[in-house]
Amino acid sequence: YAVAIDEINTRPFNTIEFAEEPVVALIHQKAEAFWHYEMPFPLDYVGRYILEPYWPKKYTETPPITASESTKNDLEQLGFQDITVVPEGIDIEPLEEVPEKYDTKTLLFIGRMKEAKKPEDALKAFQKLDENTEQELKMEVAGDGYLLEKLKQKYSQENINFHGYV
Repeated sequence: YAVAIDEINTRPFNTIEFAEEPVVALIHQKAEAFWHYEMPFPLDYVGRYILEPYWPKKYTETPPITASESTKNDLEQLGFQDITVVPEGIDIEPLEEVPEKYDTKTLLFIGRMKEAKKPEDALKAFQKLDENTEQELKMEVAGDGYLLEKLKQKYSQENINFHGYV
C-alpha cells in the first residue's frame, strides 16, 4: 500500500496537489518559536499570525499524524480532525548493567544551536548554578547550528564541553 507523507515543518510541500497516492500530513509542531526567535520584525508577525494559520488550512481534510497531545490540541484549533498521535521513541536493548555515575555533577544540553532551541539560556542557567554552589559541576553541550561558534567563544570555560554534531 503506497502513501505519500507530507512532513509539514513550518510550510507544507503541497503534496496533496500532485501526489497520486493518498497523502498523510506529518506535523511535529507549530512553528511559533521559529517565527518569534528566528525571524526579524515584521516577518515574524507575518509568519506567525498570517502564514502559519493559512498554510495548513488546505490540509484539514488530510489525515494528520503528530507526536504529542499538545500538538494535537494545536492542530484541532487549526481545524484538523481525527488526528493520530504516534509518540516518538526508539527500541533499544537494555543495558546489561547500569554504569557508575560521574563523580562530578554533569548537566547535558542536546539540541540545535539556534535561537529557538534556547541553548544560551541553558548555558546561562549552568553558569548561575556553577557560581552559586560549592559542588563541582560540568556541562556537556551536543549539537550544531549557526550559534555554535559564538557560544563556544562566549562560554569558553574549563567545565563546559562543546561536542558539536553528534
